[in-house]
Amino acid sequence: MSKSILFFAVILFAFGIIVIMVLPDRNLFYLTPIFIGGLIMMAGLLSLNKDLYVFSKHAATSISLLGFIATAGSWRSLFSWESLDPVKQHVAVIHSITALLCIVFMVYSVHMLKKEREMKEEKAGK
Repeated sequence: MSKSILFFAVILFAFGIIVIMVLPDRNLFYLTPIFIGGLIMMAGLLSLNKDLYVFSKHAATSISLLGFIATAGSWRSLFSWESLDPVKQHVAVIHSITALLCIVFMVYSVHMLKKEREMKEEKAGK
């Protein structure tokens, strides 16, 4: 699961860098995917240590949940698209994509945590 945590963090980080390179104006809210990806990357790097594996995989899932909660509110802005200025339109799209990536990773990681627990219980039962 460590590799999947790092892979997801790299995807978020790369998305943030692409956003900064493509959009002509600068806004602090454009850095949201990089910030969330950086936190998840730190948890992923900690998960490479065997002693911190359990803590860090749960931390990465929790950070993903917090990232989803923090960015999902921008979905409302997509319904009033015409009334927004271009910067707020960009922020709404960036946050919506970030929220989608976070919820996909969270569902995946919960599935993997459940699968690891079942395998552990199966080994203990035999």
